[in-house]
Amino acid sequence: IDLLAHLHPKLVHFPVALFITAWMFDCISFLLKKESVYKAAVYVYVMAALSLIPAGLSGLWEGNRLHLHHPVFYLHRNIAFILLIQSWISLIIYFVLRRRISAHARLFFSLVCLLSAAVVVIVGFYGGQMVYDYGIGISS
Repeated sequence: IDLLAHLHPKLVHFPVALFITAWMFDCISFLLKKESVYKAAVYVYVMAALSLIPAGLSGLWEGNRLHLHHPVFYLHRNIAFILLIQSWISLIIYFVLRRRISAHARLFFSLVCLLSAAVVVIVGFYGGQMVYDYGIGISS
């Protein structure tokens, strides 16, 4: 058994779940006005951004292993790369804002959480489309 085969589908569920959880925690923190829930949202978002690295690398490896040249694969890969760059740049901006203009940092973080949750759902949609509509990555 090749332990690295099909590693990507096993790893991608972490950033999907974590970005959506960060957004949910952020929303809950507004409703309950709880700073601790807001801090949890930030920690979860950081974990989500970190988890994109192994998920993305495994996707690139899987694409090379399967010799993928499919428009949906390229779309999935490119949007995922945009999410990776956006999440890391957003974290840098957030931590700079938090030190200088903390009121704006909270609003910025909320918008970034919403955007990231939406983009990760879109990336997941195209990943699912590759598997379920085109059978990419399915062993015969």
